[in-house]
Amino acid sequence: MTNTDDDLGLISLDKANTESLEKGTILRSEYGSFECMYGFRPRDMEADIFCYSPSVGFRSQRQGKYWCFIKLEFGALVWTYNPTDTLLGLSIASNLYTLLPRGPNNYYGIHDKNRNLNKQATISAFGFTFEELSEIIQAYCKTFEIYRYQEGRITFSKTNDNQCDLTGNTIPQGFPYITFAPSDCLWSHISFIGFYSHLSLLIKNGNESALYQIMIDNGCPEELLKRVIEIPSQVSANRVCVSSY
Repeated sequence: MTNTDDDLGLISLDKANTESLEKGTILRSEYGSFECMYGFRPRDMEADIFCYSPSVGFRSQRQGKYWCFIKLEFGALVWTYNPTDTLLGLSIASNLYTLLPRGPNNYYGIHDKNRNLNKQATISAFGFTFEELSEIIQAYCKTFEIYRYQEGRITFSKTNDNQCDLTGNTIPQGFPYITFAPSDCLWSHISFIGFYSHLSLLIKNGNESALYQIMIDNGCPEELLKRVIEIPSQVSANRVCVSSY
């Protein structure tokens, strides 16, 4: 079902109270695309905190301080512009919210006020819905015969920030990632964009690749594989790596 502007609760960004925006605020451009403003991180950020809410960034800007926002884009946390500086005609989708894993539940997604998943916004932010990514991981594990304690799954850390074992990108506390091993082992922390990039390289020749067809035979819909191939080129901004910040 397609959401109307009323369903999304659109508020023009230039008329909104930007100093009250929470982590995971969803913006929509005049062309219908979605952005997830994950947070704000100043250069003097405390080491044990990954980022503040976007509202802190807008307050800092008003005070003339240096600012740097973080956006969630196709499963990658990237540095981004101040949204008020763009000419894209952005609006806040006030009826959408970003749901991250919590408690015993590893689920993520972007939902409306009636708890219905907004698939378009979820894909723009995370690359795939929870169910789609689970299908890809299951087919990947079957393809490479990864079983038992090394079988891939979506998880998160309740207490620590981590680094992706493939890319070095920061995986903040409470943010979903993929694990293929116990938490103290190599390949236990794989970021979404790290996994997408890895798999995209392996199947970059599409149906000319033997692995591409094996993934399909093992239960991965071809439409998802086609999207995997494209994602790395869709993430153009610098990814967040706090260890080198």
